[in-house]
Amino acid sequence: MARAVGHPIPGVNAFSVPVFDQSGSVALVITAIGPEGTFDANWESPIATKLLECAAKVSERLGSQSNRSHKAA
Repeated sequence: MARAVGHPIPGVNAFSVPVFDQSGSVALVITAIGPEGTFDANWESPIATKLLECAAKVSERLGSQSNRSHKAA
């Protein structure tokens, strides 16, 4: 998972998580973005946790045998 906290865009936070396919390649990336004042950018925040869960579920549906989307970058 990658995180942006007020940079490169001041006042904006984001998380991005890769989704893997059956070959282990990145098929897509899921991103959550929001204003710094209301977007909790802690690694253990509810949004980070849900994003990781979502990416893991989509990866599984695409045939991924790995849980790599659960590892923070």
